[in-house]
Amino acid sequence: MIRKMMSAGFACAALGLVLVAPNATAAPDGRSASPAAGIAAGIAVDNIAVENWVTDFKEPGVRIRTRPRLDATVVGLGNPGDRAGVIQAVEGDAVTCPDGSRTTEWRELANSRTGVTGFVSICYVY
Repeated sequence: MIRKMMSAGFACAALGLVLVAPNATAAPDGRSASPAAGIAAGIAVDNIAVENWVTDFKEPGVRIRTRPRLDATVVGLGNPGDRAGVIQAVEGDAVTCPDGSRTTEWRELANSRTGVTGFVSICYVY
Protein backbone atom coordinates (compact mmCIF):
# COMPACT_ATOMS: atom_id res chain seq x y z
CA MET A 1 0.00 0.00 0.00
CA ILE A 2 2.76 2.45 0.95
CA ARG A 3 4.69 1.61 -2.20
CA LYS A 4 1.57 2.32 -4.30
CA MET A 5 1.03 5.62 -2.51
CA MET A 6 4.65 6.64 -3.02
CA SER A 7 4.45 5.71 -6.71
CA ALA A 8 1.27 7.77 -7.08
CA GLY A 9 2.98 10.67 -5.32
CA PHE A 10 5.97 10.54 -7.65
CA ALA A 11 3.70 10.31 -10.69
CA CYS A 12 1.69 13.32 -9.52
CA ALA A 13 4.87 15.29 -8.85
CA ALA A 14 6.19 14.46 -12.33
CA LEU A 15 2.93 15.68 -13.87
CA GLY A 16 2.83 18.82 -11.77
CA LEU A 17 -0.23 17.65 -9.82
CA VAL A 18 -0.76 18.26 -6.14
CA LEU A 19 -1.56 15.75 -3.43
CA VAL A 20 -3.81 17.07 -0.69
CA ALA A 21 -3.22 15.93 2.86
CA PRO A 22 -5.87 13.45 4.00
CA ASN A 23 -6.26 15.16 7.37
CA ALA A 24 -6.99 18.64 5.99
CA THR A 25 -9.44 20.48 8.22
CA ALA A 26 -12.81 21.37 6.70
CA ALA A 27 -16.15 22.57 7.94
CA PRO A 28 -19.16 20.20 7.62
CA ASP A 29 -20.14 21.88 4.34
CA GLY A 30 -16.70 21.11 2.85
CA ARG A 31 -15.28 24.65 3.02
CA SER A 32 -12.20 25.47 5.09
CA ALA A 33 -13.05 25.97 8.75
CA SER A 34 -10.92 29.16 8.81
CA PRO A 35 -9.11 31.21 6.17
CA ALA A 36 -5.89 29.26 6.70
CA ALA A 37 -7.26 25.89 7.86
CA GLY A 38 -7.09 22.90 5.61
CA ILE A 39 -4.51 24.33 3.22
CA ALA A 40 -2.07 21.56 2.41
CA ALA A 41 1.64 22.00 1.73
CA GLY A 42 2.68 21.90 -1.90
CA ILE A 43 -0.33 23.61 -3.46
CA ALA A 44 0.57 25.40 -6.69
CA VAL A 45 -1.05 28.80 -7.15
CA ASP A 46 -0.45 30.85 -10.29
CA ASN A 47 2.46 28.54 -11.12
CA ILE A 48 4.13 29.32 -7.79
CA ALA A 49 4.57 26.24 -5.60
CA VAL A 50 4.25 27.22 -1.96
CA GLU A 51 5.88 24.62 0.27
CA ASN A 52 4.89 25.97 3.67
CA TRP A 53 1.47 27.51 4.12
CA VAL A 54 2.17 28.78 7.64
CA THR A 55 4.50 31.75 7.80
CA ASP A 56 5.53 34.54 10.13
CA PHE A 57 6.42 38.20 9.78
CA LYS A 58 10.11 39.13 9.51
CA GLU A 59 9.93 42.44 11.35
CA PRO A 60 7.54 44.46 13.55
CA GLY A 61 4.82 46.54 11.93
CA VAL A 62 4.52 44.76 8.57
CA ARG A 63 1.59 46.35 6.72
CA ILE A 64 -1.25 44.04 5.70
CA ARG A 65 -3.08 45.57 2.71
CA THR A 66 -6.46 45.11 1.01
CA ARG A 67 -4.81 44.34 -2.36
CA PRO A 68 -1.26 43.42 -3.50
CA ARG A 69 -0.51 47.06 -4.28
CA LEU A 70 1.61 49.64 -2.49
CA ASP A 71 -1.22 52.19 -2.63
CA ALA A 72 -3.82 49.78 -1.18
CA THR A 73 -5.41 50.51 2.19
CA VAL A 74 -3.59 49.11 5.23
CA VAL A 75 -6.02 46.97 7.25
CA GLY A 76 -3.64 45.73 9.92
CA LEU A 77 -0.08 45.10 11.01
CA GLY A 78 1.87 41.87 11.45
CA ASN A 79 4.66 41.27 13.95
CA PRO A 80 7.17 38.45 14.52
CA GLY A 81 5.45 35.69 16.47
CA ASP A 82 1.96 36.47 15.13
CA ARG A 83 2.22 33.69 12.52
CA ALA A 84 -0.06 33.69 9.51
CA GLY A 85 -1.81 31.16 7.31
CA VAL A 86 -1.17 31.72 3.62
CA ILE A 87 -4.32 31.70 1.49
CA GLN A 88 -2.67 32.15 -1.91
CA ALA A 89 0.39 33.42 -3.75
CA VAL A 90 -0.26 36.30 -6.15
CA GLU A 91 1.55 38.81 -8.33
CA GLY A 92 1.31 42.49 -7.45
CA ASP A 93 3.24 45.75 -7.39
CA ALA A 94 7.03 45.54 -7.50
CA VAL A 95 8.57 46.01 -4.06
CA THR A 96 12.19 46.71 -3.14
CA CYS A 97 13.06 44.47 -0.19
CA PRO A 98 15.29 45.56 2.71
CA ASP A 99 18.15 43.49 1.20
CA GLY A 100 17.92 45.48 -2.07
CA SER A 101 16.27 42.76 -4.16
CA ARG A 102 13.00 43.45 -6.03
CA THR A 103 9.96 41.21 -6.27
CA THR A 104 6.37 41.24 -7.47
CA GLU A 105 5.38 38.22 -5.35
CA TRP A 106 2.83 38.78 -2.60
CA ARG A 107 0.96 36.47 -0.24
CA GLU A 108 -2.67 36.74 0.71
CA LEU A 109 -2.68 35.65 4.33
CA ALA A 110 -4.59 35.63 7.60
CA ASN A 111 -2.77 36.92 10.69
CA SER A 112 -3.27 34.16 13.27
CA ARG A 113 -3.12 36.53 16.27
CA THR A 114 -5.40 39.32 15.01
CA GLY A 115 -7.52 37.54 12.40
CA VAL A 116 -6.79 40.30 9.85
CA THR A 117 -6.74 39.00 6.27
CA GLY A 118 -4.92 40.80 3.46
CA PHE A 119 -1.81 40.98 1.29
CA VAL A 120 1.88 41.23 2.22
CA SER A 121 4.92 41.34 -0.06
CA ILE A 122 7.14 38.27 0.31
CA CYS A 123 9.91 40.65 1.36
CA TYR A 124 8.32 40.75 4.80
CA VAL A 125 7.27 37.14 5.49
CA TYR A 126 9.23 33.90 5.70
